[in-house]
Parts: sequence; C-alpha cells; structure tokens
Amino acid sequence: RGFAGGRMSETLIEEVAARDESLMDRLFEKGYDEALWLAALSRQVMDCAAFPAMAGSALRGDGVEEFMRALRALVRTEWEKREREPFRALVYKIRHDAQGGRLCFFKVLSGSAAVRGEIETPQGPAKLSALSLWHGPRARSVERAAAGELCACAGLAGVMPGDTLGAGAKRRTAEWTCEPMLAADAVWDAAIPKSRVLAAFRMLEEEESSLQVEAREGDGGIAIRVMGEIQLEVLREVLKSRFGLDVSFGPARVLYRETVKAPCMGIGHYEPLRHYAEVWLRLVPTEPGSGVTFRSLCHVDTLALNWQRLIETHVLEKQHKGVLTGAPLTDVRVELLTGRAHIKHTEGGDFRQSVYRAIRNALMHGESRLLEPICRFLMRAPEECYGRLAGDLSRMRAQIEPPEYDGGRVTLRGEAPFAALSGYQTEFLAATHGKGALTVRLSRYAPCRDEDAARIVAEANYNPLADDTPDSVFCQKGAGFRVAWDHVREWAHCEMPEGI
Repeated sequence: RGFAGGRMSETLIEEVAARDESLMDRLFEKGYDEALWLAALSRQVMDCAAFPAMAGSALRGDGVEEFMRALRALVRTEWEKREREPFRALVYKIRHDAQGGRLCFFKVLSGSAAVRGEIETPQGPAKLSALSLWHGPRARSVERAAAGELCACAGLAGVMPGDTLGAGAKRRTAEWTCEPMLAADAVWDAAIPKSRVLAAFRMLEEEESSLQVEAREGDGGIAIRVMGEIQLEVLREVLKSRFGLDVSFGPARVLYRETVKAPCMGIGHYEPLRHYAEVWLRLVPTEPGSGVTFRSLCHVDTLALNWQRLIETHVLEKQHKGVLTGAPLTDVRVELLTGRAHIKHTEGGDFRQSVYRAIRNALMHGESRLLEPICRFLMRAPEECYGRLAGDLSRMRAQIEPPEYDGGRVTLRGEAPFAALSGYQTEFLAATHGKGALTVRLSRYAPCRDEDAARIVAEANYNPLADDTPDSVFCQKGAGFRVAWDHVREWAHCEMPEGI
C-alpha cells in the first residue's frame, strides 16, 4: 500500500530518508521526489539495508498487484546485460510428463538458447529439440530462452539437478547431493513384472537426489536407499498414486561404511587361457571423508603408463564393498605397487579382473573398521522440555553444544549417531507435546564403538567370499585354475619392489 497511486506513504518516505543523509536534507529543503526515493529504496533493498514487508493473500488475490508493482519498482537485475555473454544454465529439477517423457528444468544464467541449437552438457554436446516455459501445470512452447528465464527441455539424458549447462558444463557439486542413510528392500506382488517396478523407481531416482536404487542380480530384489523412514512412506504413496503400483518396504537398516585400520596389501592375478594380468595393490587409510583415491608407485619401466592409467580407471569406476558387512569401502588410498602384462594376451578386461581381485585380496588380509553415520541435529522446543531432551541426548551418546534460550524456548545443537536419531522423531514430538521442531542432516562417518561394531557384523552375517572374489586365476598346462586368496602370494609372478 506504500506504492498506492504511485506515491509512497509518509511513513515509508521517512524510513527511506532515515537511511540516507542526502535524502534527509532533500526532504527538509525541497520535499519528497518520487524518482529519487524509489531509486534510493531500490539501492537499499539490493544492499540488504532495507527489507520491505507487504501483507496480502495469494489465495484471495489480495495485495498481489501491489506486491508485483513494488517488486518491479524496487528490484533491479542484470539479465539484459548477461544476455550478451556465452550461454550458461543451472539444472534445478527433473520431472516426467504423463507419457513418461523426461523434462529437464533449468534457469538460464547468461546468454540464450534456441530450439534446434546445440549446447554443452556434462555428458557432451546435446541438441535442444523443444523449449517450454511453465506456469504451474501449464506449459507454453517458445523458440528461445534468454538469461533470467526458467524453462524446460525434453530429453537431455543423463543430466541431473545441480548440473551446469553451456560454457564450463560440469557435473553437480556436493551441495546438490543428499547422502542416503537408510536402506530397505522393496516388496511387491509377484504378478507385477520387476521391470515395471524398477522403471518407476529409476524415474523417481532421476527426480529426487536423495534416492538411490540398486537392482540386485542374485535374488532379483530391489534395494532403496533414502534419507529416512518418512521418505519411504512418501515413496509408497507416490508409487501408488502415480504409477498404480502397490509396493511396500522391508525393515529399514542403517547404511554403514568400511575402511581399513592399517595398510594392507593384496594381489590380483587373472590368467585363464589367452588372458593375462597381475596387479599388486596396497590399501592405506586416509582422512575421514576422503573417499577412495589412487596413487601409483610403479615405475613405467615395470608396467607401461597406459596400463597404469587403466588400473586407476578400474580402481575408481565402481563402489567396492568391505568384508565386514558388505558396506561401501571409503577413506582409503589405493597404491599400485607393481604389475605385469603380456605382450600378446593382455586385454583391458584382464586388468579389471585383477584390480577387483587385488582390492578384495587386500581387505581379506587386512583389518577392517566399521564406520557409522554421524548426524548434526537442531532441536527447538519449549524451555520446560530441556531436562527430558537432555536426558534423551545423553542416552544417545550425543555431543551437545551449550543450550540457547530465547523467549521461553530452548535451542539445542550437536551431533549424534544416526542409528540413535533415526527413530527419535515420534518420541521427540511426544516429549515436546507437538510444539518442538527437529532437524537432522548427515555430518560425517566415524568409527563404531567396538561392542556396537561386533553386534552389527554378527547381525549382518555377511559372507565376504560371496561377492567380488579375493581369489585369483592362474594357468598351468594350457588350463586355468583357481588359487584361494590366502595362497595367491605363493603363485604370484611379480616380486615386491625394493624400497616400498
């Protein structure tokens, strides 16, 4: 209402002048000038020196026109200038239409893109077959999208939310990736083909970054990885309403990870008839959160550089499993010590087999450590609930920062194991009589307590020989034969390099 009739209210005029001495002088000497005051307020808004507040109701349409008029008057953009720059866009959403077609939504940050034009994506060049501007459920086809516009394009396979398109196209950064902390097995009617259920999950996986889907080959099942149990309930409802699928989920289990306690070495040899590759790898524990990295200590005179680069590719191309529970391996540096190829019989796939076997072999020889997810929490509740909440957090072995009190409410921050926090939401609401708020996000992975790790490993009942094998294949008298993991060193062709 401060802009009704194209003139600010007296109160607003004084508030703007109070933040600008030159305007205050002008007000006393010559009075109010609409253009000067609007320009000054616009600068104050853009500099975060003023924060206009407006009241209204979008549902009833009250105040909407006034709000849009104020927005146009106060907010300045540089989109017209940016339109002369090279095309860049940020993908913020993936959705699918009623026919299952893939729609990629992005905001144009600079430049422009036209239908039938070619743009760069993290996967390489791609052609824009069509562009559309969306307003709620309605879409309008356009021939061109310019800087500042939100639009959608059909296709662009492989592009995900957080990816950058155009100049400097790159894969999404860490802040766009949500780390799942729970896993559950999908259960559906046997009359429904697995392919149909898996296709629905894959479609939702593209749309939601916190969802990961794994199709198991052994038992034909589907494992779902999510942020929490509430997401499983949402998934169940979405599958039913959108795809007509009645899917339930087995008991949710915490997603652990594994690493090694100390350096350990493994050998992988793969030599069936007319194939040959041998790799010696060492696993070294690294800093928490470092993931899996690679370093070569092998001289190129021992193994050609092209083979060494291929070995690095095979080390990093998949998520290797630990030997305690089959959880993903992390926080290790894989070091190439030595290796051997055959001038005639070595193919690329031979080194893949050797690398996988060498990593598994090293884990079988070494001592592994189980890591559990640690979450950062934020609790807000009535002040009188502090004693109950502090007791609960102590029971969870949480690390709590000093409480903050404000207006009869208390705020608690800290870290606790996700296994303890994952089922606490209902108990928290009961303890605060529905007046509290709890936020949980993944912070890091840390070693489990020995007693907890022993219990988790026992419950998992994991057979480390059932997945990637730690054994090797050798050849003798024209036939390949398997050598058990604990005897591979006796048959290996290479020798440990000096000084390593």
